[in-house]
Amino acid sequence: MSGLDRLFGVSRITGAGIALPWNIASALDVASGEIVEDLALTLTLTEQKTAPLLLADALVTSEFPNEDAALAKQRARWEHGSQNIAFRRALPCLLKGISKGDARLFAISLDMMIPPLVNFLILIMAVFAASLMAWFLGARAPLGFAAGAGFWFGAAVVLGWISVGRESLPLSSLRGLAPFIAAKGKIYGAEGRASAKRWTPTRSGGGDGDAGE
Repeated sequence: MSGLDRLFGVSRITGAGIALPWNIASALDVASGEIVEDLALTLTLTEQKTAPLLLADALVTSEFPNEDAALAKQRARWEHGSQNIAFRRALPCLLKGISKGDARLFAISLDMMIPPLVNFLILIMAVFAASLMAWFLGARAPLGFAAGAGFWFGAAVVLGWISVGRESLPLSSLRGLAPFIAAKGKIYGAEGRASAKRWTPTRSGGGDGDAGE
C-alpha cells in the first residue's frame, strides 16, 4: 500500500483501523452489508474525492482468531469478498477513473482487481497440468507456454523477495508454504464459499468478544 500512496496518493482501508473527519463519516452508509466493508468503503471514499491516505507511522494493535476453523472462515470471507468486490465494483470504478481522468480511482480499482499471489500459483499449476496432458496427446506448444509462465512467475517472486521481502519473510518461513497452499482447499471449498455468503463473526485471540476482522 505504500507504493499506491507514494505514486497516486491513495491507499486501501484495512481492518487495522481508520480515522475520518466527522463530516465525512456521518454521511457514509456503514451498514452496507458488504462482507469486505473496508474495500467497499475505500472505493466509495475515492469516488467522492476523499481518497484514504496511508499513515505509515501509526501503531494499531489487533488480535486474530486463535482457532484454525475461525481463521479459515475469516480468510474465506476476505478472499471471496475481495473477488466479489473486484467483479461488482472495481471494474466499473476503473472505467470511471479512465473516463474522468481520476488517477486515484483508476489506481485503487486496478489494485483491487489483482488476485492474491497464491491464486496465480494455483492457476499456473493447473494450466501446467493441463498442458502436460495435452503434450502426451501430441500438442507441444501449450506446455512450453505454461513452463515459460511458471519460470517468469518464479523469477518475479524471487526478485521481489530479494528486493523487499527478506526481512518480513525469511527463508525459514518457506516450510509453511505447502500447508498454506493446502489450506486454500478449505477457503475455496463448500464450507469457505458458504461462510463468505454472510457475515460470520470470528472469535479473537485475546478476549471473549467476537471480531469481524
